[in-house]
Amino acid sequence: KNMLYEDLLNHVIDNEMLVTCCIDAHFTAFKMFKQGSGSGSGSGGKVALLHYDPQNPHLGLATGDQARRFALFKMMKCNYGDGQHIQDNKDHYTGGTGMGMGSSA
Repeated sequence: KNMLYEDLLNHVIDNEMLVTCCIDAHFTAFKMFKQGSGSGSGSGGKVALLHYDPQNPHLGLATGDQARRFALFKMMKCNYGDGQHIQDNKDHYTGGTGMGMGSSA
């Protein structure tokens, strides 16, 4: 729980992890995959995410930045990273300075 969310995301991508979570008694899970040879966790690395939600009869698929945003959102909802860092550095996560996690600059 003490990892920064960027580091946690990179760890999940690099190890192609299955992440499970229970939000308000609602179980969900996603599996992260690297696509292609030499794909890394950096913003240029190709990734895909397969998502399970028991309230939906189909699996969900996201790729690229959409997969990264989805994974970060779920990990934040589940409090899997360092939430204090987010509170102390809001601009970094929300893009208030133009250089946040979602920024392409």
